[in-house]
Amino acid sequence: MVAHRRSSAPVQPVPRSARPSLAYPDVYIGRLRKKLGPCGEPIATVRGAGYRYTESNPGDFGAISRA
Repeated sequence: MVAHRRSSAPVQPVPRSARPSLAYPDVYIGRLRKKLGPCGEPIATVRGAGYRYTESNPGDFGAISRA
């Protein structure tokens, strides 16, 4: 059996452009709001904390009509 050794190549730092952005949640929530249309309005941004879903009128689904 042959033991494999780790490569002795120097480790290069990951360039900043290749690192995940902290703006991903903002982009995701923005796209979610856009897809939901008027129903996405209850998603509120809480600065410094994240997001909150606020339901102004329980049972009111805005543009969604039930037949």
